[in-house]
Amino acid sequence: MSVEVLKIKNFKGFYINDKSKHYFLELDEIIFHKGDRIRITGASGSGKSLLLESLFLLRPFESDEIIIENKSNSLKELRTISGYIPQKPNLPKMSIRDLSEKYRSQQSYDLIKKYLEFFPHLDKNSNYGDLSGGELQVFHIFLNLFSDLKILLFDEAFHAMDKELRDKIENFLFRQQGDKVFIFVHHLEKSDFLKPLKEIKTINAKR
Repeated sequence: MSVEVLKIKNFKGFYINDKSKHYFLELDEIIFHKGDRIRITGASGSGKSLLLESLFLLRPFESDEIIIENKSNSLKELRTISGYIPQKPNLPKMSIRDLSEKYRSQQSYDLIKKYLEFFPHLDKNSNYGDLSGGELQVFHIFLNLFSDLKILLFDEAFHAMDKELRDKIENFLFRQQGDKVFIFVHHLEKSDFLKPLKEIKTINAKR
């Protein structure tokens, strides 16, 4: 039996426009199990990114109860188990080594090793501020992957990558067999990767 990581009862995602509350997604339950791979679908402007931002508490939402690993929790606890990977990550302009040790001290060795396998022209002293868009996105993905976080929220996180790098990171991610939940807002390139993905469809978020 798959283990529930997160259950949100009576989820209502909303945004405020002209001082009015507009709901973009209402679900009786949102349930994520260990190892889930989930794709958020919907038309442009339908609230896909809003949903991920809500799950990372960057935006408010309403709910009756939040249950993390079968225990009722407060809203703020949701932030402690989730990692958010945006289109344009923004971290201090430090070396790869210093950033890894700052944010992931216990996993920094494995993080740096895997990152430099992706980009052998870089080294651990390469500065974050000098990385290309794709290199930045991969580093931010690894910062979240090499962690104790339980849910990773990919918000168009492959946007700046060329096709070769995108294929490489998708292959790497979908070979991961751990318990982390991956939630994607992205048009994944490889159709065979879509088969194990559950889908949540957003609605009614047109501004």
